[in-house]
Amino acid sequence: MKLAVSKVALQQAVTQASRAVSGRAPMPVLSGLLLRADDNGLTITGYDLELAIETRVPASVEEPGEMVVPAKQFANIVKALGHSEVVMAQQENSLKIQADRARFTLQAMNAAEYPALPEAEGQFVMLPHEEFRKCARKVSYAAEQAPGSRYAVVNTMIADGALVMVATDTFRLAVRKASAPYCEPIQVLLPVGFVAEIERLDGAVHLHLSDRHVQIQSGDTRIIARLIEGQWPDWRQVIPGEVAAWLRVEKDALIGALHRVSLMCKDDLTAVDFRVDPDTKHDLIITAALAQVGEAREELSVFLDGDNWNIDVAIRPKYLREALSVIDGDEVQIGYCGPKRPVMLRDESDEGWTYVVMPVMRPS
Repeated sequence: MKLAVSKVALQQAVTQASRAVSGRAPMPVLSGLLLRADDNGLTITGYDLELAIETRVPASVEEPGEMVVPAKQFANIVKALGHSEVVMAQQENSLKIQADRARFTLQAMNAAEYPALPEAEGQFVMLPHEEFRKCARKVSYAAEQAPGSRYAVVNTMIADGALVMVATDTFRLAVRKASAPYCEPIQVLLPVGFVAEIERLDGAVHLHLSDRHVQIQSGDTRIIARLIEGQWPDWRQVIPGEVAAWLRVEKDALIGALHRVSLMCKDDLTAVDFRVDPDTKHDLIITAALAQVGEAREELSVFLDGDNWNIDVAIRPKYLREALSVIDGDEVQIGYCGPKRPVMLRDESDEGWTYVVMPVMRPS
């Protein structure tokens, strides 16, 4: 193998493929990246038997070939190179890397030991890619992040011309609906890591489904994941049917207040208290206290829609900040249902998005 490639294009591809390389690789060869040079350019693949990312970059290939190089070291080398052409050449069981006056040698692994990627050649769906990515951005943070968890997934449905994506970790739930005319109906549980990769893609998104795997093709990038089996509970039952009162508050002001008040929280899972001032009825008071350290209090002006101003609830700030970060509008709508019932958030600029977070029960 011998080729020349742009450093910028190479670094982008290596960074992308490396996200599918696990720190606890199930096989030694999967701790590396598969490099394949042919007439189509340079293809770089990362794979951990659950998620595969394969991307191709243009390259001037003098000699075709393939080899596996250590992912971490290769990524660090490429990142550190100057902004010039990178020349790579195979020499027996090693890869020679040259850019300007820098020289590196990496020991390689046998590409023949690298497992073949699974194929997903079943149902084909042409996704409304902009809406799909926006849905993914507005729900995926709410999924359980631990791989292998039942809720480390994004429930994705297309039916009756609508795309619905739902994510939860049992403490909060995010759902977004968008128009998806002319799309084939599907219902599938997508791994959250797979959905996160879709968010980063540009261009049209082609989805292929088989019985066990799902594949996304976008431009020169292919992402494959093992499907999650099983049935989800009915998420619609989580969304409150009745709301006692709606508050409207400036989003950036709430984000800033949460940041400051959270300084008196032991950690992100320690709740802060929210209540409406019973005297003014238009000030939201946010407080937190840390035993033997101190306390914090901040007031925000709010618009209360309704006559129920007796609002008093405790919420984990992490769950609010992550939801607020995806709101596009200037205001956030907060629905209060009771001290022991879920709290709702809505984005005034996006009617298709709803967020529900469970309150923290205070000691009796």
